[in-house]
Amino acid sequence: MKTTTIGRRRGVMFCAAVLIAAGGSMAVSGVAAAQRDASVEEIPKPAKPADAGKGKHGTLTVGVLVIDPDKKSERLPAADAVVRIEGSEEWYRTDDKGRAKLSEIPAGKVTLQIKVIGAAICRLRDVPVAAGDQLLSVLIEKAQEGNCWRE
Repeated sequence: MKTTTIGRRRGVMFCAAVLIAAGGSMAVSGVAAAQRDASVEEIPKPAKPADAGKGKHGTLTVGVLVIDPDKKSERLPAADAVVRIEGSEEWYRTDDKGRAKLSEIPAGKVTLQIKVIGAAICRLRDVPVAAGDQLLSVLIEKAQEGNCWRE
């Protein structure tokens, strides 16, 4: 008689455990379904072709001029200077005229880093970028601790 009672108790406990596990998985699958449905609703709709790219990117042509600290009136184009947007992996070299063209820049404000041979790294903060083409002229003092500024 004790063996039958123990067997029944084990059977009842097993059934209860199965029901609890099934109820828990249903609750979890219900939560997963709710999350799935919510995430489907949050996906943004694709932009219309007419609106694509308008006002979202710009082109910045950076003209870099070097100034000798002893001859401040003499400005020379900085050929082969390196220009990059801080936080970006891309970098650009200036041409013989000291210009580098940075394209497809997201609209907003960026920090530019400019490295000219023989001068300290120039950091220009809060450079505005808007849709379309823009020209930015930068003056760099050719010295180890030289200054730089927008013209």
